[in-house]
Amino acid sequence: MESAEAVDDSTVKVNLLYKEPAALQYLTQTNSAIVSKAYVESVGDENYAASPCGTGPYKLVEWQKGSKIILEANEDYYKGAPSIKNIELRVLKETTTSMVALESGDVDLVYNIGGLDTLAVQSNEDLGYQETVGTSIWNLGFNVNQAPFDNPQVRRALAMAVNREDIINGAMDGAGTPAEIILTEQTLPNPGADVIDTPPYDPEGAKALLAEAGYPNGFDTTIYVREDYTKKIASIIQSQWKEIGVNAEIQVMERAALLSDIKAGKLSCYTIGNVSMTLDSTFLLGTLTTANIPDSNMTFYSNPEYDAIVEEQSLTDDPDERLDLITQALQIEARDVPRINLFYMVSNIAYNKDLNCKVCAALESYNWSEFSWN
Repeated sequence: MESAEAVDDSTVKVNLLYKEPAALQYLTQTNSAIVSKAYVESVGDENYAASPCGTGPYKLVEWQKGSKIILEANEDYYKGAPSIKNIELRVLKETTTSMVALESGDVDLVYNIGGLDTLAVQSNEDLGYQETVGTSIWNLGFNVNQAPFDNPQVRRALAMAVNREDIINGAMDGAGTPAEIILTEQTLPNPGADVIDTPPYDPEGAKALLAEAGYPNGFDTTIYVREDYTKKIASIIQSQWKEIGVNAEIQVMERAALLSDIKAGKLSCYTIGNVSMTLDSTFLLGTLTTANIPDSNMTFYSNPEYDAIVEEQSLTDDPDERLDLITQALQIEARDVPRINLFYMVSNIAYNKDLNCKVCAALESYNWSEFSWN
């Protein structure tokens, strides 16, 4: 963005430095919300984060970090006061705890439950259930600057040893869909995985490729994860890789420390998630561009050809040409395998049947002011 100017009391003009197909999506993200300049300057950035003041449908009453957030309705909300006047958001780290709280009536809605819990909810006449394909994807990332992951043949062999369905069933209780490309279902333009030459599941072929790469007896490595279902994901991959001679140790880290060490280039193999923030392909394609190292590109993959294609597709007005360029970019990723795309998350909610609500593809998209009680 070059500059912005107020046209009148309810209109702003934004001047861009270059053409951006997803400009409106970026500007309407929750982290692009307009806030009071006077208030932010009076309390400072750090205090504002702890005690925000905006123009949304709810006001912050209390925030107990790691425990709960209490909200109350903003009676002056420009779309009208919300029907539900008070909301308490609780942090329940264990799925079992969440489900017990829902079934007992201690909470009214739970996000993103597993497949086995889904069956229990659907058989409970007091509860409702909704799901949709999510906007999140889980990957196994490689630091392509560290041996042996600096060898594309090694990365391809490891990808050929991964069975996505086993991971979804074993780690997510079936709550996911296989991801062969980085673009989620809702992300557009999208050629689809069918036209991309993603490495196939082929353990025997993986062994042969490892031998060709100079590792006939495999090698030892470590997969770094955080303490949640990503540990289960890594455990299943560990078992799959063992079949081709690769012995992987799993090391659990606290989330902030994990991200810090990944971005510092200290780790070689790790589970990472991505979200289609704008639902435009440029955002997720950008997670492999040189300019985004080490922020959204945590593989340290750098390819001038890929960078040029991603930039060109973002600037073209021709939809057919853009789709062709996106396909080219995805083919390069499939060839070089800087990461293994594992699965797309399923977004779901289980809730008190007397609550009027609607599932959203992204957790950030829920507008509680649209919820109501029967």
